[in-house]
Amino acid sequence: MMPGKRSIGRTLGFAFLSVAIFSSAASAASLKDSLATVDTGPFADAACQTAVDSLIGAVDGLGVAAISNLKADDDSISADLKLPIGGTWSLHLFGEDCSKEVFAFLKPGKDLKLSDMVLKAGALTELDKLGLNDQAFVLANTEGSLSAKDAPDAVAAALTAASDGDDGFELEIKPGLTVLGVMDLSKSTYSSQALSFLGLKDSASKKIAVDALLGADMLASIIKGSKAEADFTLVGTMPDLTLTLPGNHQLPTASIQFTADVHPDAKEFEMTVEVEDEWKNALGVSGLSLSQVVIDLKAGDETSGSHLTLHEGVGMLGIIKAEALGAAGGGLGRGGRRPWRVW
Repeated sequence: MMPGKRSIGRTLGFAFLSVAIFSSAASAASLKDSLATVDTGPFADAACQTAVDSLIGAVDGLGVAAISNLKADDDSISADLKLPIGGTWSLHLFGEDCSKEVFAFLKPGKDLKLSDMVLKAGALTELDKLGLNDQAFVLANTEGSLSAKDAPDAVAAALTAASDGDDGFELEIKPGLTVLGVMDLSKSTYSSQALSFLGLKDSASKKIAVDALLGADMLASIIKGSKAEADFTLVGTMPDLTLTLPGNHQLPTASIQFTADVHPDAKEFEMTVEVEDEWKNALGVSGLSLSQVVIDLKAGDETSGSHLTLHEGVGMLGIIKAEALGAAGGGLGRGGRRPWRVW
């Protein structure tokens, strides 16, 4: 479980709808036409219907996509959405005040690879190895926040899974399509060895919840069964870690920020370790204290390898750096030799 929240959120209250089923699994109609049959609760209001139509209209092809099992519950409208990739998707429409704000939550029947969604990107093979498990997508045309504890039950369960079990999860929402899921950094040799270098040895400790803001055209491409241009950034945080460098040099409590630019020109993904407190007797040197310590790790494809850099903020000691020698294939160090160079 990854405690805490990713962004500042606010409590969501949801529009109430009477329970009703408007279509069966045996029939399929377009999303827009099916929603026109909903006359329960606030969805009978013209302003509310306008907001829903606006959200659906933001994605080319979504309104005419075939759905089945349209259902209005107390806190959401749900349906099954059949798309060319990902199997049968679950769709949920809900919001605090649907005349002003509506979210479309979409979960594929089968997790997609990044290579299923984008045409070409550097390090795409390595990123595909990491997976994007328990993934979910959130479509919005306004800014807001989404909290697992306040979402409809089905959405809350999916959000918790996509945030690696964090039931206190909150996600900042921006206009467009947001994807979230769990990556396993043990599945790539480069990221796995980098984390092992930091003292994270077992696979369970190498999972991280990530998210990225995609353009609405990404969902339009998925609906068409095609691929979009790659131009987004996956980000995630592993908080409150106890890390130990080679030589049994334990760091104070730290966090790891994961960043992966999914773009044709990107060749590596990055992990940044940020140490919260002063590091006393750093690197085993008695009396040496470092503050604002940051360790930058870059992991790439077979051409760029991996490397690590440690640096400290400017202070009385000046700028202190340490660099791991060698590439990932050498275990981020040269055959057991002293892995640090400090100057």
